[in-house]
Amino acid sequence: MEVNKKIMKFIRFNIIFVIVLYTVTTFSQKKIKDIDLIAIAPYVSSQIEYLPSSARVNLENKLDKIITSSGYSSSIGFDSRFILTPNITVVNKNIVAGAPPKVALVLDVTFYVGDGVSGLKYGSTSIEVKGVGTNETKAYNSAIRRIGSNNKELKKLLEDSKSKIVDYFNSNCNNILKEADNYANLNQYDDALSVLNSIPKETSKCYSLASDKLRPIYKRKIDSECKIYITKAENAWNFGLDFDAAKKAGEFLSEIDPASSCYADAKRIFDLINKSLEKDATRKWEFELKKQENIINYNLRALEMQEKISLARARGYNVSRWW
Repeated sequence: MEVNKKIMKFIRFNIIFVIVLYTVTTFSQKKIKDIDLIAIAPYVSSQIEYLPSSARVNLENKLDKIITSSGYSSSIGFDSRFILTPNITVVNKNIVAGAPPKVALVLDVTFYVGDGVSGLKYGSTSIEVKGVGTNETKAYNSAIRRIGSNNKELKKLLEDSKSKIVDYFNSNCNNILKEADNYANLNQYDDALSVLNSIPKETSKCYSLASDKLRPIYKRKIDSECKIYITKAENAWNFGLDFDAAKKAGEFLSEIDPASSCYADAKRIFDLINKSLEKDATRKWEFELKKQENIINYNLRALEMQEKISLARARGYNVSRWW
């Protein structure tokens, strides 16, 4: 089996993830509702008092389910200015006698949707839930589990907020596109692509303008990265000129997109390494490339999980006046 076929397969697999992550809204041929492309972030504010840490995590996961079950795209692990955030008020707390005694809570949970950057609240709705557990933390978690992901009031809240979110993009389209250009001019291509992909399809004119910018910015990204990886691969190979050096160089070559301008250089380096290795070392290198492909498969799954648990709101949302 030719080694270059292995590495080409490896390279293409790695690039598929990048393309899906940053350009799915542009290149997808599926017919999906416009609302699906509007991203809302689940956000649990530190302003909520007496909320146990495990209950905080469970509450954010519940918000994520509420958002996705309502047809929106949840931006957990990503940056979004639009948020669904709750506040909790303890209506009643009792100790229920027994062996062991249990804590019974009645919570009033108010959900808010709005622009977390400007601090503009779009709407709110409240739900009362009850929870029982052998301690307060378990009682909180019990109550949170009773919040229905398909609750009608919550769905209405999110639906009513849709037009206001779309209005934001329509009114600020030029500024959003300029922000993406500024990121790209600073070689911050991932940030530029993220900004462009935040524009929902329903804002047809702005979405179209953003789509026109996606391909050239992505091309600039892969061309820039290609030069870096070529240099790293050459340095790695020249450092040892042996199997270990080839293995390290192969890791850098695998990061290069076949559509990049210097892809031919990547193939040239690969062919040079392939010819330089002994027959046994070539077979071993092929095995290591396959192992590296399996590692990438694992890392992709780990990244998906990380996105689900990431608390990526370090920037801080402005919800101080929402309750």
